[in-house]
Amino acid sequence: MNDLTTAEQTFDTSADTVIIVAHFENIPGGKTLDVSRLPNTTKYIVAGHPVILETATKKAKALGISGTTFEAVPAGHEVIGATRATVPYEKPFASVMVRGTINEEAFKNATGLTYTQAVKDAFDPLIRLMTE
Repeated sequence: MNDLTTAEQTFDTSADTVIIVAHFENIPGGKTLDVSRLPNTTKYIVAGHPVILETATKKAKALGISGTTFEAVPAGHEVIGATRATVPYEKPFASVMVRGTINEEAFKNATGLTYTQAVKDAFDPLIRLMTE
């Protein structure tokens, strides 16, 4: 068991407030994300990463990555929001924003990833993407 009083873990979250421009609503209590669709070299899941839900099991997952973009949303899944803050891959306990604004350019600069049109459509109208 980990001693939470002495555990020390630091990582860069400085881009989070630039990526998540406005936060209006999240899933109460957040979600523990299944990260099996991410490359095993992933260290962090950055703020603004799309979160999907497997409709049959209600399991929340980080949307998979393919190169510099996101994979297609798998059959039987739906986009439910985006991570509100950067979380470590090893401990993917995430606040999931379901209503707010994401700075798309800041997300791309921080991650090198671009949103697919399907993700943009799934975010609309509750999660607005701004490019400036």
